[in-house]
Amino acid sequence: MQESLAQHGLKATRLNGTGDNSVQVQLDKVPFGSVASWLQDVRQQQRLKVIDTRIVYVGATAMVNVTATLQGPAANPGGRG
Repeated sequence: MQESLAQHGLKATRLNGTGDNSVQVQLDKVPFGSVASWLQDVRQQQRLKVIDTRIVYVGATAMVNVTATLQGPAANPGGRG
């Protein structure tokens, strides 16, 4: 996750695994465009689903604080495995 963020010029303020194949990421005072492209990247390349997000404008041009919860594909789709 850190590498993916770094590829978009981002660094997590907080990164927590939630135990249900999910991770919560907090980014502070980051460019909105970088966040948008990073979220697209994790959805397409890492197959993570954005299940919750909060984006707050922080007053500077296009700078935002973001809290997002991302969930990976199920380990046992359909209960098989």
